[in-house]
Amino acid sequence: MGEGLYYDKNGLLERKEIIRFKKIKTTLYHPNGHKRMKGYAKLIDMWDRYQFYFYGRWEYFDEKGKLLKYCYFNKGVMGKTEYLDKGNKTSDSLINVLNSIDKNFFERNASLINAINKNIPDPAVTEKCRSLLLQQDSNSFKLIGNYLLTPPYPSAKIAGESSLIPFSILSYAPVQVKEQYSEIFRNAVADGEMPGKTFAFHKDKLKIAKGGKQFHGTQFYFDQKKGLVYLAV
Repeated sequence: MGEGLYYDKNGLLERKEIIRFKKIKTTLYHPNGHKRMKGYAKLIDMWDRYQFYFYGRWEYFDEKGKLLKYCYFNKGVMGKTEYLDKGNKTSDSLINVLNSIDKNFFERNASLINAINKNIPDPAVTEKCRSLLLQQDSNSFKLIGNYLLTPPYPSAKIAGESSLIPFSILSYAPVQVKEQYSEIFRNAVADGEMPGKTFAFHKDKLKIAKGGKQFHGTQFYFDQKKGLVYLAV
């Protein structure tokens, strides 16, 4: 039992902990000294490691110290979010899921692509890595599709900047997968849930993938002289 104060490299208070047995009353701070988050955590002594996680209700504050929302955790996994501003429809749990899918997608891809490049002299290993890459990509496309096909659409009102993650991941998908979600994206634009310029990027990329010409001019690269070169115009 006891109290601990933790500071960053600039000497600013980051975290305060009051420990009572296995319960840790925790307060996190903004750089200006106001509370950022407050709630309870647990530290469990496993036989081979310590497990630390949030639990119960946590309070979130803005930089002026105003209470914004309550988030509820079950062994470190965020569940329900309650905003004091009832007009705020943001879903923190959805944002966390989308961010997790995004992170795993790109980290796994980078790892397998590195393995493919590293093992070029060994066709058996590279083919195994390519097969695994295709399988993992397929799983990610299906997972993202579940969130697009199940209402409500993960718009910016609900998912903030993370609302672009489904579009970002599906931009790597095969033509038939891109086409499967084109109508959903088109409807999202019509409903004001997706920026029109984002859908324009999707349409141009799909047209080029099908051997056609882009319409909106979103697909280009810079040549060695830093000149702008448009694809399939």
